[in-house]
Amino acid sequence: MLRGFMASGVNCGLKEGKKDLGIMLSESPAKVAAVFTKNKFQAAPVIVSKKRVTKGEAWGIVVNSGNANAATGEQGIRDAEIMTEKLANLGGFTPDKVLVASTGVIGVPLPMGKITRGIEMAYKKVRPDGFEDFAEAILTTDTKIKMENAVFTVDGIEVNILGIAKGAGMIEPNMATMLAFILTDAVINIEALRDALQRAVDASFNRISVDGCQSTNDSVFIFANGKAGNREIKDGQLFEVFLTSLMKVTHSLAMQILKDGEGVRTVFSVEVERATDSDEALKIARRVANSNLVKTAIYGKDPNFGRILAAAGSIDSSLDPEKVELYIDDEPVFKNGAPVRFNPSKVFQRDFVRIKLVLNTGSAHSIFYGADLTEEYVKINAHYTT
Repeated sequence: MLRGFMASGVNCGLKEGKKDLGIMLSESPAKVAAVFTKNKFQAAPVIVSKKRVTKGEAWGIVVNSGNANAATGEQGIRDAEIMTEKLANLGGFTPDKVLVASTGVIGVPLPMGKITRGIEMAYKKVRPDGFEDFAEAILTTDTKIKMENAVFTVDGIEVNILGIAKGAGMIEPNMATMLAFILTDAVINIEALRDALQRAVDASFNRISVDGCQSTNDSVFIFANGKAGNREIKDGQLFEVFLTSLMKVTHSLAMQILKDGEGVRTVFSVEVERATDSDEALKIARRVANSNLVKTAIYGKDPNFGRILAAAGSIDSSLDPEKVELYIDDEPVFKNGAPVRFNPSKVFQRDFVRIKLVLNTGSAHSIFYGADLTEEYVKINAHYTT
């Protein structure tokens, strides 16, 4: 069981009849690292937390859904700071050791009366088994909570990792609106923690896209409070064991986000193999996964493989059409610059579609995950604020 963390989630009136504000706290100051959106329009809570996380230590975080507190000017910054000050005063912390995150509609000021009252309610309810309430409080258009845990041992001592995330639309992370909070009771060096988080994010949240839309609020936080009492994780084999467990958590959360994407019915992977280098492979895989024509073909189970080739060839790369091989759900459909006779009933029919492009120009490979595009996605986002 995860040691030394508490959480809660309450309704403070931002959303009708649903939890919309959560708090996560450590029993003692925890080491903290984070990765944030690269969007130029960074939300106020991102700006505030980004500064504070560089100190490497925090007591916890306060999160609201229903309002992103983005594109809200100086007042938005002050409101984010007030949220941390309110929690700090209740807990007896200094505000610079409290972080903040928000998700929801962009460009609308926070109703601070409701927020501050909600923080008071949530603080009174924090408890060691409050993580599902917290997970529920951070949702927007999600249909379900997203959690994952991992356990590993260090010299016979059990060490725990718990991950909680939200995200269903506006998912094209570049650091999955997407938020993730990871808690561990491991004793770990701060530089190792930062390194592990960046690697885990690059291999998971930065490899998924629901709609190709990057959020103003994307943030992934990891807190390590050391309550397990294990030998400190710095590098070598111990670090690799920690990283493997962390990647299990982040990959699971990323896939949960993708499967719960707005209107999503089918999830797919794009694997690019034998490319000149890994960057080129990733760019091609990402372009195919984000192609609306590919996404709609998968939704309609239309075996129109030309859309995949067109997307793959639309970026500057060393791709040679005469060398490319294309497989869909293990079915060869294109080789040596020409179509291969295939059975259309075997293409785009699975719940998880696998697209594989073999470039035959090198030895590098990469993978990216996407989701189909449905009428339901349009309906949700056409009336998001109305």
